[in-house]
Amino acid sequence: MMSIHERRRRAAKRGLKYVPLNDLFPGCSAHHVNRKHVIHIPIDDHITIPHNAKTGYGMKAINEKAFKYLWNHAECLKVGPIEALNIMRKTVC
Repeated sequence: MMSIHERRRRAAKRGLKYVPLNDLFPGCSAHHVNRKHVIHIPIDDHITIPHNAKTGYGMKAINEKAFKYLWNHAECLKVGPIEALNIMRKTVC
């Protein structure tokens, strides 16, 4: 598994921040739901939907899948459920 430092470095290189909304787990991939917030989702879910945050291509479908995963695993939230809900509402889907 890639270290947190490496994940943050790669995100910064793409002009993105790295503020995780849930905990890391084995076999996860970090998905940016916006330019700042990340949801760790299973890598298989992340690679099945082609998407590009800069162009918006496929972002609605992948964000729906990511937020659904987040709510199904709410015990791993690093932020409060109200804050996560507000982020979800502000995210362009």
